[in-house]
Amino acid sequence: MKYKRVSVHVFTFAVLLAGIITLVGCTGVMTNQRNTPQTTINPDSTLPELQWSGEKPQLPELTVWEYAAQPGPPMDIKELLARIWEGQEYEVYEHGEYGMLYRLPLYQSKYGKFREELETFDNGFSYRWEINENYPKSREMDISPKQAYEEAAEYARHFLGDNRFTEYPVNFTPAVDEDGNQVKHFYEFSWEHRISSIPVYNEGLYLRVIPEGIPQLRLSWSTFRPLDTKPKYKPLTFDEALFSLNYVRSFVDPQKCTEHSKEDFLVSTQVVYSNMFSDNPVIYRPVWEFILSRGNKSHHFPILVDSMTGNVWSNHDGIVDSYLTDRQH
Repeated sequence: MKYKRVSVHVFTFAVLLAGIITLVGCTGVMTNQRNTPQTTINPDSTLPELQWSGEKPQLPELTVWEYAAQPGPPMDIKELLARIWEGQEYEVYEHGEYGMLYRLPLYQSKYGKFREELETFDNGFSYRWEINENYPKSREMDISPKQAYEEAAEYARHFLGDNRFTEYPVNFTPAVDEDGNQVKHFYEFSWEHRISSIPVYNEGLYLRVIPEGIPQLRLSWSTFRPLDTKPKYKPLTFDEALFSLNYVRSFVDPQKCTEHSKEDFLVSTQVVYSNMFSDNPVIYRPVWEFILSRGNKSHHFPILVDSMTGNVWSNHDGIVDSYLTDRQH
């Protein structure tokens, strides 16, 4: 490599959406104002229905319905540190309930004082440079995304000592600022974590590349054990999941503080394994993931729909019950 490349990637509430629903303030809390069950889109909705014009995704053939995440990081951290820091002494601190922080001593670089650190969490770790305010954060990239990707993938395989983490790359999308302009001083690359060919929601490998190297590498990678369970109900199809999402959106007041907007449109959709709707957070089951964007297309965000209950989750509004009232418990 030409130069050193070094390394990042609920709100829960449930209320019955059976009638006219309003959002209260910025909390995302929805209140039911009528007790009569309703299974049609709200005719008074101020949000247009999301449409999908492409080929409809199908539920994959599942050999295992649920998996249990096992505790612990995906690799031995002490062995990792011995490899990447080559026997250098480092500081160790407890960090949070599950994590540890490992840091090399500060040393002088041409940008001022500098050090490397690695922070662990329950299912992975984050490696990063700690750099002072003199670091040139806005220097434009001097290599193409393709070349940067090849160097990042090579670096990740060497850093992690395993090829499996770079098996499923995510299509590269240039980062944009709030005005929709392309950011030119870094590239970001990601790889999915999959089980049985299905992505695991919010897990995988992430690297950021800047002209001076790779200052961030984040790995979220649970170890899973298959469970001998069967779905309680017939899983929702794509059409049923999209209807459930549109049903919830039809009762949203976009003038209140919410994830949803009149400008939203569907970008992509797929089935992923997630624990978002599980009573036990270690249990992962298939859910539908809808990726939405809006306006200047600079903002992409996920919405999840449970394949069992039709409940809808977003990062802002949390979990909202669907019209499938017989499946809520």
